[in-house]
Amino acid sequence: MATPREHVEEIRINKFSIGREDNPLTEDLHHAVKHLSTELYTKDVHFLMELIQNAEDNEYPPNVEPSLEFVITTRDVTGVGASATLLVFNNELGFTKRNIESLCSIGRSTKKGKRQGGYIGEKGIGFKSVFLITKQPYIFSSGYKIRFNEIPPPGTKIGYIVPEWIDEKPSIEDLEEVYGCELPNTTIMLPLRPEKVDAVKEQLANIHPEVILFMSKIRKLSVRDYNEDSALNRVNAIRVSRETECRTTKNEHSQSFILHLSAQENEKMENECTYYMWRQCFPVQEQSRIEERKDMDKWVITLAFPFEERLNRAENKIASGIYAFLPTEMISGFPFIIQADFLLVSSRESIIFDNKWNQGILDCIPSAFCSAFISLLCSVQSAPPMSRAHLFKYLPIDIPSCLELRRVRDAIQAQLKQEEVILCETQDAYCMPKEARRILPAFRDILDNASKNGLESPSALWSTGVFIVHSCMEEDQFLRVLQFLGVGFVPYQWYSQCILSSSGWVADLSEDLYVQLLCFLSQYWEKGISTSLQNFPLFKFVNDRNRVDWASLSDISNGHKQYFSSEVEHISWLARWSGEFGHVANFKFMPDSTQMAMRNLDNQGLSRLRVWLNHYPQITELSVSSFSKQLVEQAKVSKSSKFVVTVTQFVYFSYTNNHIDWRYFQTLCSDLPTLDDSGCIFRNPKAKLVPASISKWAKLFESNPWAKHGLVALSRAYLKPPRAYGLKGEDDLELFIRNDLGAVDIPFLRPLDVAMPGLSSPLEKEKVFLLLEWIQHLTVNDQTLPDVFKRSIAEGRWLRTHKGYQSPRVSFLFNSEWQSTGFQLKDLPFIANSFYGKPMDDFKRALQHMGVVVEFGKGCDLINEHLQMHKDMQVITRLYKYLHRFHWKPIDSNPVKIWIPLHGGLGGEWKYSKLCVVHDDNGLFHNRLEILDNFYEEALLPFFSSYLGVSLHPKIEDYCSLWLNWVSTGHQVSAGECCSIWRNILKHWTSSSEKIKRCLRKGPLRLPAYASIEAIQLSAPNETFIPDDLKLKEMFTRASARPKFAWHPNPSDPEIPLDSLFSTYIHLGAQNISQATEKSDISISSNISLRKVPAGKGMVKVGLYRIILAYLAHPSFKLSPDKRHQIVSTLVESTVYEAAEPFTIEYSLSLPAENGEAETVKARTTSLVRWEKNEGRILIHISDAHNQKENMSLATDLAAVISAGLLSNYPDLVAGLCEMVKIGCILGFDDDAVNYMLQCKNFQMFVEDKSFLASHFPEVNESFLPSKQLRGFYGCSSGGRKSISSPAKPMKSTGYFSVDCPKRWEKNLFSLKQAIIDVEESTSDSVKKKLVRLLFPLATGDIEQLNNCLLKLIGDAHLKILIILEALGGNEISGTVPLKLDNILCSPELKNHLGGSEKTEQISSSSPSSSGKDEVDVETLKAAVGAMVLNFYGKEGEQQKI
Repeated sequence: MATPREHVEEIRINKFSIGREDNPLTEDLHHAVKHLSTELYTKDVHFLMELIQNAEDNEYPPNVEPSLEFVITTRDVTGVGASATLLVFNNELGFTKRNIESLCSIGRSTKKGKRQGGYIGEKGIGFKSVFLITKQPYIFSSGYKIRFNEIPPPGTKIGYIVPEWIDEKPSIEDLEEVYGCELPNTTIMLPLRPEKVDAVKEQLANIHPEVILFMSKIRKLSVRDYNEDSALNRVNAIRVSRETECRTTKNEHSQSFILHLSAQENEKMENECTYYMWRQCFPVQEQSRIEERKDMDKWVITLAFPFEERLNRAENKIASGIYAFLPTEMISGFPFIIQADFLLVSSRESIIFDNKWNQGILDCIPSAFCSAFISLLCSVQSAPPMSRAHLFKYLPIDIPSCLELRRVRDAIQAQLKQEEVILCETQDAYCMPKEARRILPAFRDILDNASKNGLESPSALWSTGVFIVHSCMEEDQFLRVLQFLGVGFVPYQWYSQCILSSSGWVADLSEDLYVQLLCFLSQYWEKGISTSLQNFPLFKFVNDRNRVDWASLSDISNGHKQYFSSEVEHISWLARWSGEFGHVANFKFMPDSTQMAMRNLDNQGLSRLRVWLNHYPQITELSVSSFSKQLVEQAKVSKSSKFVVTVTQFVYFSYTNNHIDWRYFQTLCSDLPTLDDSGCIFRNPKAKLVPASISKWAKLFESNPWAKHGLVALSRAYLKPPRAYGLKGEDDLELFIRNDLGAVDIPFLRPLDVAMPGLSSPLEKEKVFLLLEWIQHLTVNDQTLPDVFKRSIAEGRWLRTHKGYQSPRVSFLFNSEWQSTGFQLKDLPFIANSFYGKPMDDFKRALQHMGVVVEFGKGCDLINEHLQMHKDMQVITRLYKYLHRFHWKPIDSNPVKIWIPLHGGLGGEWKYSKLCVVHDDNGLFHNRLEILDNFYEEALLPFFSSYLGVSLHPKIEDYCSLWLNWVSTGHQVSAGECCSIWRNILKHWTSSSEKIKRCLRKGPLRLPAYASIEAIQLSAPNETFIPDDLKLKEMFTRASARPKFAWHPNPSDPEIPLDSLFSTYIHLGAQNISQATEKSDISISSNISLRKVPAGKGMVKVGLYRIILAYLAHPSFKLSPDKRHQIVSTLVESTVYEAAEPFTIEYSLSLPAENGEAETVKARTTSLVRWEKNEGRILIHISDAHNQKENMSLATDLAAVISAGLLSNYPDLVAGLCEMVKIGCILGFDDDAVNYMLQCKNFQMFVEDKSFLASHFPEVNESFLPSKQLRGFYGCSSGGRKSISSPAKPMKSTGYFSVDCPKRWEKNLFSLKQAIIDVEESTSDSVKKKLVRLLFPLATGDIEQLNNCLLKLIGDAHLKILIILEALGGNEISGTVPLKLDNILCSPELKNHLGGSEKTEQISSSSPSSSGKDEVDVETLKAAVGAMVLNFYGKEGEQQKI
């Protein structure tokens, strides 16, 4: 027989051809092994389950406890450099040759066909799954020392299944050191892949303790660590400790036993769980047979019922519920474990549900469970009911998430409903769920508690033919079980039968159980219980003999009313007083004990019971408050005075004993009827007074003054309560009456809003102090005094003062402050402290509320009332100083009167403030107003003006009124008076002009004026003239005495500006003399001698025009250059003549009618200048007398005429120009003087104005013209020729000029300036042509201006032709020419040279003037010009020159 080593060598040679020729099948075999190993198992746990499964399938020696041990160590026992190695130790018999050959093959498992023999492996490659965690597994067993390698060894291409013999490592000694003793028969060494170390450790740590629960051989499984440091070693062990109570049924198809499984982790205490194991065999149905199990004839199903909590580890997830010998990862949701020979998916995670083999097993599980559950119940038949009830925890109540398992649950439920599994009350018997009935928990509690108290249960529990579920099954933990089995409740009529069936059972119940019974009935009364209990004596009450009695629903509905207290603390209180008022109302209360028992209920139960008692039996809930309310209501209709007092006492005692709260007590007291001292009962008194015998109010008033207003004085009967209730004397009752019943007395009495009697006459001292004490108390407590009450006290004349008995509101409280300021007791009605015997300061607050002035600074209004009662100047002055000190000011708008003493200090008169003023500086109003500074010291004067509304000075209305008075009385107004009046009018005119006008128009308005005499006359406004022209004033003053000219102060007054005064006169109707007159020129004689003066000579010089143009150019006038030039042109175009005589002028002044006839006053004067614009001539008379007056007269007349003539449309500008022209004329219009004057007055001439002036006056001197370099720009030359003005705007260029560009335009202008200067110094054609080239584009903006410029600047046709050629020159122009050249082509000068040629006519007819267009055809124009040039020069050579 070959040795193990020879056997291995034989396999290598014969099977894998090592050392022989290659077998072509070896490569395919290698790939098949690799594919199967990686695809079949996809998770790291598979290899572990396969090793455990192999260990279960192994054979073991007799008398040996089959065990399997996993050891993971960091020692590299195999010598391959592994960081960790997994060692597997198994005490089996060892590997056989056939086992070795199976490991070296694929699909040749030694377990095939041996499922009947208890083998659980079936995949055929179980061991090969270790390649998932190792590259080289080692096996030492039965003399074999081999390893396998995923890498094909030398000599072959096959990996995984080729064995290699091991000679050296691992050594037996190393393994025994790790194991700790002699090695078992089989040792497997797995050097772990580095990436699999953590996963393997985790799987080993999570091996579930129940993994060996259904193994028939393995009895112990352990996992431990081996480290060099022994302190780090851990040990986990699982062991089947014992099996007991094994029972087999008669037909030997089922078996039950008890299995004890223990688990220990490290050195912790061992955990153990006991399982009731039920194993039952079922024949395999034909429709469920499959090829993989063709040799199987029965299904063996094992159910495990854990008695305790299932073994588990903290790291484990929920334990598996389905086993296929080893645990799957399925969670069934059942409270028991299922083991059967299920077919699993390749990953062992779950069973294959769509497999008919597995489906047949699942169909048998309900039957196995029911058999197991009934057997389990029978096994504990002698146990207490509660112990048996706990077995129902194994029922699959929860619904699984898996549909197939849900069907299993439903089948178990259906089968159990047909079994007698429900424990009943009847002799501990079992019944089917459909026969059993439950009792509502509340009634069950009553029965159980009554039974505990020794009462027999009602016979209805057994006699009604209903199986009642045992009480132990009614606990909360079994409610879902009963629902799962479909156990229902008894009908509601059963409860009433139960109550009626046992006579006296209800009466024997304790108070607590009786109340619980009432609660139960209240909850289910409407469900049908009430129908049989109408006449049953169910309700307790205390009868008139103070004994407990019973009443039925029928009794209560027939008027036997019952009540119970709503509050536990009121129960005995109501019972105590119910006897007192039994004759008033028929109150029947529940016994105290019953009511106390009701208070033991929870809030919800008590609330429900209260509602039910009030609604159905109509047993009314009654509180002390409601009881009191009923008593009060009866007292309100009662006529018994004793009953009224007794009810009041009950209410009071209920309050003092805290049975009713203060707010409700106050409500009851307000509803209580009141017994007064005359024996009358009042239903709703407004207030209550303490009995008169103990009151202060009776000392102030002889009788109750408020009786008719509803204020009741209590009867003395309230002071005599029964002694049985704790009050022993009137003192205690007085406190009750005052503090609780609400009876009040002075000073606590809140007064009614009625007048107090007896206050219209003086009061005795004692009554005064009672009244003051009363008011003082009310005010200190911030109580508002009613108006009528307060007014009757404040206005009653009962208070003694130093001015007799006065009302408080007109009285004062004297103190040191009054005295220190000089006041005397006689000055005001001060309270007479000496009369009352003590200072009244103690009642200051009360006196203040009654209107007495108690503070020194608070009496202004009252002093003002007293003020006009005095006629003593000293007293009045003291009072005024008081008012002034505290800045008193009248509140209302009523006029204030002021004391005006007579001169000499004897007597006086109170006059309104509007008739007074503080000062009259001008002394005008002494007969019209009272001047206060004549009577009062200066310190008081600001008080009159600031607080009493007295004007500090006469108002403008006063001045206007005084003026009208003078007008109406014919008063001769002096200059001083006139100044005073009009000074104030002007002062207020700006802010009050309309007011002044209204005031002055209240009478005939007159203005101060002068006529031919110096005395001031008062003249109507339309007859008064403002002397704005003194010359006219002098003329008309000489001509007539009638014209009146407005007065003005002379000498002048700075406060009366003349312009403001005259402006005011004008607003009031006066006229300026210059505007009121009409001017007319007297025609000059035809024989007058006139001499023409050359332009720019004589009086109308260039300097005059410069002044005019500079003046008009001022920016504020906003006159454009064209407008300025247009204005000046009228003067430029006029011819100046010198006349031998001056010119006569007549002025007319129309005056209003006097004595029925209007009058026109005329005055004549002479003028040295006249401008006849229509004739275009200016006439000037120059006197032979050369003196300053004549010079001034001439300057004045010239300036006036010129200014008025030029600016007739701008009258506002005439005066300014007139003044400047006058100065210029006096200066002889000297250029330097004019320049200086313009500079001083901030006027200047602009370039366009200078150009305009130069164009009309060629002789303008060099100092006026611009610099030589700029003359061309201004359009003038030193030769006197007039040049073109600046163009309106640049236009599109012609030829080579680009006038669109601003920079080039500026360059052209500069060149033009220089060319204009040069052309004056040379007559050559080249220079002229240069000028034309520069001038032409400049002038294209305005054709008319160009024509004028050419006609004035250029005198020969030769240059005109050059201009035309320039316009047409070169090739830079085409199409049409945007010029109006007809004025040039058809000018008289050109026609003389060209004659009437055909070409000229053609050009003329083509020009824009004849065609109406702004354009000329270029070709036509070129042909015409060529013909014109030939005609003009006559020679071809000249043409070429051109």
